[in-house]
Amino acid sequence: MKKRYFKTSAIALLAVALLFGGCGSKKDSSGSESTQSSESQASASAESVSSDSAESAGQDKEPTSTPEPTSTPEPTPTPIPIPRLNHDGHEAKRELNCVADKGMPTAIYDAGKDKVLAVFFTNEKVKETNQNKSRYCLVDTAKDEVIAETVSRSSGESFAGSRANGETVFYDPESKNILIYSADMKETREIPLVTFDKPVYDSEKDVLYATEGENFISVDMEGNKKTVLEKAVRTDIIGGTYSLEKMVITDPGYDSKYEKECSLLNPETGKTESFYRGEFIDGVLFGNGISGVSYTDEKETILTSFNYAENKEYPSFKYEKKLTKICNTDIPVAVFYREGRDSEGSTVKEILLVKPEDGSYTVLDGFTSYDVEVAEDAQTEHLYILAADYSAGKGKNTLTEICPECLTYSEKLSEYDIEKTKPVQEKCGDQLSETRKKADEIEKQYGIEILIGNEFKGLNVGEGFELYSTENPDTDDQSWEAEMYEDVFKIFTNALAKYPKDFFSIYKDYRNVGGMRFIFVEGLIQNGAGVAVTRGLSEDDGCYSTIFLATGELDEARVHHEIWHSVEAQITMRDPEAFLPDEWSKVNPQGFEYTITEEGYMNSLSTYGKYILNGQPAGSDVYFVRDYSTRNPYEDRATLFEPVMDNKKSLYNESEFSSSKEYVLTLTGIKGKLEFLQKQYEKWFGEKYW
Repeated sequence: MKKRYFKTSAIALLAVALLFGGCGSKKDSSGSESTQSSESQASASAESVSSDSAESAGQDKEPTSTPEPTSTPEPTPTPIPIPRLNHDGHEAKRELNCVADKGMPTAIYDAGKDKVLAVFFTNEKVKETNQNKSRYCLVDTAKDEVIAETVSRSSGESFAGSRANGETVFYDPESKNILIYSADMKETREIPLVTFDKPVYDSEKDVLYATEGENFISVDMEGNKKTVLEKAVRTDIIGGTYSLEKMVITDPGYDSKYEKECSLLNPETGKTESFYRGEFIDGVLFGNGISGVSYTDEKETILTSFNYAENKEYPSFKYEKKLTKICNTDIPVAVFYREGRDSEGSTVKEILLVKPEDGSYTVLDGFTSYDVEVAEDAQTEHLYILAADYSAGKGKNTLTEICPECLTYSEKLSEYDIEKTKPVQEKCGDQLSETRKKADEIEKQYGIEILIGNEFKGLNVGEGFELYSTENPDTDDQSWEAEMYEDVFKIFTNALAKYPKDFFSIYKDYRNVGGMRFIFVEGLIQNGAGVAVTRGLSEDDGCYSTIFLATGELDEARVHHEIWHSVEAQITMRDPEAFLPDEWSKVNPQGFEYTITEEGYMNSLSTYGKYILNGQPAGSDVYFVRDYSTRNPYEDRATLFEPVMDNKKSLYNESEFSSSKEYVLTLTGIKGKLEFLQKQYEKWFGEKYW
């Protein structure tokens, strides 16, 4: 049985920002308009100050002879502080009008100093209107003017970043290409990049970071690729730091499926440095060299943060209501909204800006929109809030510029003590001491983890299922248990012996942690399913691929069945399109549909009986191993491995065939499916093992 989980960078858990940054003005320290990125600008300012100081200090002095070099210890390098941008004085809040009639707003992004890219659903004023596409409007916020616009090529395009030369970079998952738009929003060129997560753009290095297959790579604007981190299949790329010149990544923790390990990755060396580990429900950006997490339920929100630049954790704070994160910013405040109703019943969203160091916050109200979108200008350190005002009964877009430093943070969140509990793995009873030693030997031989008896208790595993231990607390006589495990381990090791040496090493990531874990239980009952007992379950989440096996009536076929589920999960983590329904349907009988409903499954034999092997010799027109195969494509693919790996003699005529594998390969339908699986497996893991 397959329980599916997805890697979603759809939840971005962290981001990192300017160290000791502050409010920005419209001009740099010299008073002239700046066209550099915030990172380039900060570096240039630091260099300029250093140079000017040196010249000033030496201009009235006579030249001196160069002293003889002496042997001195090399000083320890220290990070160059990032100068604060000057604050010239301006409004805390400013309304812009240039996008009032551009359609329904859907997103807004930082596009450089005094520029944002606002995104809308297309409307009747745009040629080639398509509601599945987006309209891009490049806005000069200083002039309150749309300076360029276009319509997206496909519905799936996602903004990655803006280059110093004014070009914008997008990723199109439909064409699997990076799209480069010119400063006037004309598509200029594309770069192939097969990734299934939104790439992260580093404006200083002018490269994209992305996952490709199981590796973390960098791609420059000429399409040159470089592997940064191998075997990073469960790694999420969050963003880049500034002064540390490193990337922020997250990996699954070891103790809970909700735990994440946050690390700094040096893209040049591939070395990682862990700086935070905790359980995440929603990730937030806290900026100022600070990473943060919010724990949100229906009633309250808990904020906790960590300053990795100073290697210290800040106090945690509690907000009495539910907050929703809006965006990741480079400004040292966290941005949330809370939803309510005004006197006329319209949806009202109040935006909260929270400082993580002391829990102070301010509230921006008056956004009567179904949703609000927020972006920041990293150089001016201002926020831009894009919404649609429905208060007058007619939709009108609002674009509001906010200076966070000009606001008064008069409210204060209360401090909150977070009790961080680690799951505790229980020990099995004394009657299983010899069984535990045998399990240790199997673990060492195959590079896996095995839990028996009560050992799974205390761990956050098998969500949605009630797990029953083989250790029965109501029975004094447990002598039968060790004998039962002897039989179970014999079946289990016979199955494992059919896999290549080091086969399970592919389940470990670049940290060499996690991997494959087998948990033996008395039974599994799905919550709400009454007495229906599940004999096996494959769960891929966190840093482990976990297989639960019920000890009652265990056979080799069950072990191989669940292992294929975990293999398929490994493949789809690297290539989510490996088993597309349209492609898989080509190896099924024409017109066949899986019997998803219970009623359809019970009638599958009468409907599709001629296509089902069902444990008996059959004609060549067979596509399914048993009726359970017709339930869904995941079970279909897993059941294919039962006769291939188990070699049940009941399936074939021993005088004609030496094994069930040899027999089923004579069945055209099943052979075609196995060839499909072979192609996907070998793409990532080399030669097939069956």
